[in-house]
Amino acid sequence: MKVSLAVCKDSHFSLSLEAHLWEEPEVQAEERQMDWPDYARFVLSECPVNANRASFIRRTLIRNLRAHLSAGDAGSQVRSYWMVEYKNMFNRYEFWSVRILVGRDRENDIQLKDSAVSKRHLMLAFDLLNWWAIDLKSKNGIRDHESNWVSCTVMSPGRPLYLGNSKLIYLP
Repeated sequence: MKVSLAVCKDSHFSLSLEAHLWEEPEVQAEERQMDWPDYARFVLSECPVNANRASFIRRTLIRNLRAHLSAGDAGSQVRSYWMVEYKNMFNRYEFWSVRILVGRDRENDIQLKDSAVSKRHLMLAFDLLNWWAIDLKSKNGIRDHESNWVSCTVMSPGRPLYLGNSKLIYLP
């Protein structure tokens, strides 16, 4: 997480954002031919008087990113790498998507030959901050890197997720 000190209207406030969210104000400022402080002033011009300014900017940035995703802009295509291990065989996958389906069925983005995996076992979904693994009511469930049974979990880079006899790893 980065922290920046911003000065607007002769006052200071700090703003904490995840690293990938910092790209958005830079893009928005560049599109409006502004620098970061001018863009912050522009966003704050719509901020209610008693509102927390840092929270208002953060919500505005996230709202803008979600709008890009729902509009189908290039931002809706997130590059990710995944590795699956099954019976000491490794397969690596690259996707440009915010949703990836995993299971035995051919229609899945990642098709597994593991008979302990359901036809539609889980969905990987990107929420602008994290990749999530969501069990799709599979017969054998999913286990996190500590072997706890979970219905939904954040995918940490390099930490395995177990489904059936297979291991799924998010690669940074």
